[in-house]
Amino acid sequence: MLDLIKEALISPSGSFAFVFSFVIISAFIVYMTAVVVTKFGTIKEVHNNLSKIKDDMSIVKAFIEVFKQGSNQFGQSNSPISLTELGVEVERDLHIQRIIDNNWSSLESTISSNLDSDCNPYDVQEVCFKIGRDYSKIISENEFDSIKKYAFNKGYNISEFGLIFGILIRDKFFSILKINKYDVDAHTPPK
Repeated sequence: MLDLIKEALISPSGSFAFVFSFVIISAFIVYMTAVVVTKFGTIKEVHNNLSKIKDDMSIVKAFIEVFKQGSNQFGQSNSPISLTELGVEVERDLHIQRIIDNNWSSLESTISSNLDSDCNPYDVQEVCFKIGRDYSKIISENEFDSIKKYAFNKGYNISEFGLIFGILIRDKFFSILKINKYDVDAHTPPK
């Protein structure tokens, strides 16, 4: 068998076929290697683009949050966000501070578990506002029924009450940590 291969390579037509086959196979391997390298480069480029999109979406999200908070009748849009006179009235009518105080140990634990060790006042505020938006999860069913009746009788959107909860939760947590609420401005992303 080895002799047969040796004769094919020595013959003029055999060596041409071998060299031609070798060149074709080498070209194919180079082509496939280029395709694979290009795909990996494309994947890396897509990954980098996704990272940039993620950063851009964070800025858009912050802008939307500021816009939503700015259009809520219960909170002033100037920074740091605080209750309007109407917000104070609703807080008094619904005893929201008492509700927060009654649920504080759970709220404080939830806030702490959602914060990184290197967080700043803006991060704390955002966590508190997020918890405030989901206020129906921290109150009893009877309290929620009272809030719904109040909102219906006054013509308010109950989802807007989340800002009141968020502001009061933030203020209480800031007072415990001895953070001035005006420190939020130093860390607010560009609007």
